[in-house]
Amino acid sequence: MSGASTSLSRAATRTTAAECAATAPTIRSLANWIHIAFTDGFLAAHKIWGGPIPGGADAYVREWAQAGRMMGVEEPPLTEKQMRSQLDQWYAQGDLRADGRVKETVEFIRNAPLHPLLKPGYRVLFAAAVYSLEPKYRQMLGLSVPRLGPFPLPVGLATKAVLGVVHLALGGPRRRMGPSETAARQRLRRLGEPFAEVA
Repeated sequence: MSGASTSLSRAATRTTAAECAATAPTIRSLANWIHIAFTDGFLAAHKIWGGPIPGGADAYVREWAQAGRMMGVEEPPLTEKQMRSQLDQWYAQGDLRADGRVKETVEFIRNAPLHPLLKPGYRVLFAAAVYSLEPKYRQMLGLSVPRLGPFPLPVGLATKAVLGVVHLALGGPRRRMGPSETAARQRLRRLGEPFAEVA
């Protein structure tokens, strides 16, 4: 997926927030949170920077449900609406909050120890992760979309450029799917997912 790098940063930020803030931190509830946070993160990024989703957003959530069950999530959401409802419920109940550990982790993600040549592109992807968050989650984490005075910077366009470079590095337009995605789709086909056809 073209938005995978961005959504990983986004999901990691939100997963960390939940891990530190869950009111009943059982392994099962944490697995449920991680599953939903990653599904939501990847879906949100793909909607912004990816192409059409075969079968639509609900099919995407349903495919991720297979991974959730393998993680021990008993009833993963099967539609985007169900997923959003669960996220909204956690937020409304106050199960999510940003404490010192969360802020420390966000700072680590923001300033990851990467090779200097990788840092400019990574900064763009971090800004994209923030951009893809709902405003209420940005506020909770103390993050904001980069601005120049009163004007927001063109994070969306910069992210498209970075993801385009990554795409070229992975084989460019002639390769319809990379080996990792091909293998993942083969696994989904074995599990009976109807939208996991291998190109």
